[in-house]
Amino acid sequence: MPKKLAVVISGAVSLGSYEAGVMYEVLEAIAIHNDKATSDEERIEIDVITGASAGGMTACILAQHLICGDQPLPDNPKQCLREPYNNPLYNAWVKEVDIRQLLDVAVSEQKFSLLQTEVVEKIGSKYLQDQPVMNERHPAAAPKIYVGVAMSNISGFNFSISTDYARLSTDETGGEPKGTKKFSYTRYKDQFFCIASRNVSGDATLVEIDRKTITDPLTHQSIIQWKKFRDTSRDTNWKELREVGLSSGAFPFAFKARKIKRFGGLGKRENRNGDYLYTDGGVFENEPIGMAKTLVEDIDQQDPSTKRYYLYIAPSLRELPENPFTQNFEPDFLTVGVALLNSIFQQSRFQDWVMEEMDAPVFSITATDFELIGDVFSAFGGFLEEKFRAYDYNIGRERARSELSNPAATSQLQDLIKVEVGNMPSIEWKVSCKISGQDVNDWEEAKVKLRELAQPRSKTGEPLELLQLAERNQFAELRELMKEVSVDTQKEILRQLNLRLESLIDLADEYLTRHREAVNGGKAPSIMGYIKIVMKQKFRKPLIKGVLMWAFNFWMERTILPQK
Repeated sequence: MPKKLAVVISGAVSLGSYEAGVMYEVLEAIAIHNDKATSDEERIEIDVITGASAGGMTACILAQHLICGDQPLPDNPKQCLREPYNNPLYNAWVKEVDIRQLLDVAVSEQKFSLLQTEVVEKIGSKYLQDQPVMNERHPAAAPKIYVGVAMSNISGFNFSISTDYARLSTDETGGEPKGTKKFSYTRYKDQFFCIASRNVSGDATLVEIDRKTITDPLTHQSIIQWKKFRDTSRDTNWKELREVGLSSGAFPFAFKARKIKRFGGLGKRENRNGDYLYTDGGVFENEPIGMAKTLVEDIDQQDPSTKRYYLYIAPSLRELPENPFTQNFEPDFLTVGVALLNSIFQQSRFQDWVMEEMDAPVFSITATDFELIGDVFSAFGGFLEEKFRAYDYNIGRERARSELSNPAATSQLQDLIKVEVGNMPSIEWKVSCKISGQDVNDWEEAKVKLRELAQPRSKTGEPLELLQLAERNQFAELRELMKEVSVDTQKEILRQLNLRLESLIDLADEYLTRHREAVNGGKAPSIMGYIKIVMKQKFRKPLIKGVLMWAFNFWMERTILPQK
């Protein structure tokens, strides 16, 4: 039996390009390894993929291309998962995401999101198709792949909990049971699980599954049982999986929250029926290793002889900063408030299972601190230019290659995958661009020039040493990136941000108007009230809007845009 690998892909925003580079290198290494394997026991198969946020989108795309094989496109018939710079992950995360398209949001839609959701939908439809072409399964794919996607259900759904307590009444009601027999609480953390496989006719099938805890009648121990719960007439499909992936990647405020129809589940999720509103899956579960572990326990229980491994892919390791906010400032109201909000958010993403030991080796491929350009400005920096994303993609390839070949590498991935990296496709620079005003066509030259943009900087833009990180200023780092952004793109960014501010002011005014009407009970305003409304619309609102937009542009020009 082949060795089994469960892949976990964390949230990353624009750093999905880094994860795409890591994923390409790992898949190609496994393909070469399997091609040279002399026995079935030497082969490696990916049978579990879980993801959150950007990683959730990548996981869904991978599921289709691993099981169904390559999906050539009308405008790109040579696209192939084994091509380093013409595969669906590179195309989706590096080539297709353009900041000018993302910012081009219709005025009527600007109250829903800062960025254009339709652009992401088109990318999703292109690289995760409703009716995929059935080609040869990827060499790294198991015949059956379990897929798990982290989701954040901001509508919430109720979990009902029953109790055994009930006392008999002694009054004239005839001894009917009294007492609390059921209560419920609302859950917002959500998940989607399915199995992607190929049936006897060669077609791909998707089956949504869920789990519930049962008691083993022999051992009396609690075990998790996975089952299909939807009937064939309404089973899941690739379109639904794509919607799930897009909802997991809908970063709050940046992208519009998505409405997803759910069809129940098992156990306490049995009543999860109907339409729910979903936002970024990384809000509550950004590193879905626990999801993979739960799936693996069921798979490996069916065959205890399985040789199991995990691969965790993330832009960086989650660690407490050396100089956290609370250690650098006095615990005044502002300090405690910021620290409290941060701790609530981080605790919501904490998973209890991490307090326990993993039952199989876990290999991790993460970048070093201040190595990735996309990490600048809360991981949105990569969206600014294709060359930034191409750099992060290649760094992902280099980090994976190091783990596959360097004896001093931390994860020791080479203990599992045996491959001569010299036989793998070379790392190249495929972006036609200028860096620091000069044409660059070589990867090593591009890497040296672009690596500087990932360095931490002070408020004045000076590079910082590790001991100076308390002085780090992300606006200064963003300003350095903007020097490499074309002037036309800078102007478009400024124009679009002005439109967002204007829409935000209009939205606030709309809510205030509704509140005033509600207080007045819907009554028509008096003559003086009507005059006040007219004066506000004609003079006060335009004046306030003008002042705010002037102040915003003044701040942008001196804080974000490169200084002339």
